[in-house]
Amino acid sequence: MKNSSMYKEHHMYGAIEAERILKGFNYPEEKIIKIKDCIIQHRGSVILERTTKESICLASADAMAHIDQVPSLLHL
Repeated sequence: MKNSSMYKEHHMYGAIEAERILKGFNYPEEKIIKIKDCIIQHRGSVILERTTKESICLASADAMAHIDQVPSLLHL
């Protein structure tokens, strides 16, 4: 993470950063929107509806990436 003060809203900051990067590669706008939605919806500690299979997959992958950090996740 670039800045630990961004943690609480990292799903929002991540979507903004992804948009910036993808626009630099001239990604189509409709794909950028879908990617941003997945990033925003991945956050496990925030109740958000996951609206696509891709967002469900990303949320699950993110949770699995933290499986060895269960004690630190309990405070969330």
